[in-house]
Amino acid sequence: MFFLPAICSADTIFNLTVTPAVIDIPACEKGQICLEKTIAIKNNSAVRADVYAQVNDLSPESGIIAYSDPGELPADASLARWIDFYRSVIKIPPGGTATQTLRITASPNAIPGKYHALISFPTGGNLPEAQAVDQKLNQAKLQINLDLVEHQVEQAEINRFQPARALFTGNPIGFALKIKNIGTQAVEPRGEIIIYDKSGREAGSIPITGGTIAPNEIKNFSAQAKLNLGPGKFKATLNFNYGQDDGKSLTDIVYFSYLPLNLFLTALAIIFCLIIGAAIYISGRVRFARLSWSRSAAESRGGDYAGAKTLPDAEEKDIPPEPLASHSKHHPKHVIDLRK
Repeated sequence: MFFLPAICSADTIFNLTVTPAVIDIPACEKGQICLEKTIAIKNNSAVRADVYAQVNDLSPESGIIAYSDPGELPADASLARWIDFYRSVIKIPPGGTATQTLRITASPNAIPGKYHALISFPTGGNLPEAQAVDQKLNQAKLQINLDLVEHQVEQAEINRFQPARALFTGNPIGFALKIKNIGTQAVEPRGEIIIYDKSGREAGSIPITGGTIAPNEIKNFSAQAKLNLGPGKFKATLNFNYGQDDGKSLTDIVYFSYLPLNLFLTALAIIFCLIIGAAIYISGRVRFARLSWSRSAAESRGGDYAGAKTLPDAEEKDIPPEPLASHSKHHPKHVIDLRK
């Protein structure tokens, strides 16, 4: 005896299951591959099912948008036109499962917006029979919802990065950071500031977190930590990552100095003593110069400088000319007393 395999007919009602039943694509850029996924169709019936997939645009207001030729669909506004799915007969044995690849590529000229499509899986002896069944019976279906957006750009830049002060005398060590999102998509940067000493060895790190930055937004980040640093000059390197899979980064370098407070006060005391010493030395030199000038001036006028005193702050007085000496012994020479 020969047994012929049971096959479907137009009057046979099949129980098919499609996995997944709904696909939501939250954001896809025009001109990009929005989806590539395997679809499983299981035949829960006792006979073989010949399946002909039907792809239609779906309107939330009017339902399925019928067409006779996919070429009639607008390339810039039809999700059904962008769907690539096997549409010839798919033969599924009783209790068996068939898999097909679903691929969606949005047109480069597509109009941004929300799109919906429906893939139904009617059965029949041929394509016309399957299409007729699809119109009469509630067949297994896969609904696709797509949100098409403009070209998305993830781009951020450092607007400001500097230490809280040029010289730290104690903890915490802090930095001011300002990031601007110059792209079209929100970014969530995260990273750290690594501190290096003058020999290039890592002296510590400060983690940075700050949340999401919307497009065209400038956000301030504050980073500070207590670090065990010795006196000297240090380099701070900013490493910031953002974007899909942290594929983009921001880097910058600043410098600062660290001097513990006790050493800082000691240095100030030493500087103060040096300034006072220099002032005393200069004052003494000025006093000596004035004294020497006064002595020279007196000697040049022929006066007796013995015992004369010169006050540094006293104003110089005009010395009247010495009167002509008389040849008479009764008129002795006048002597100017500089002590007056």
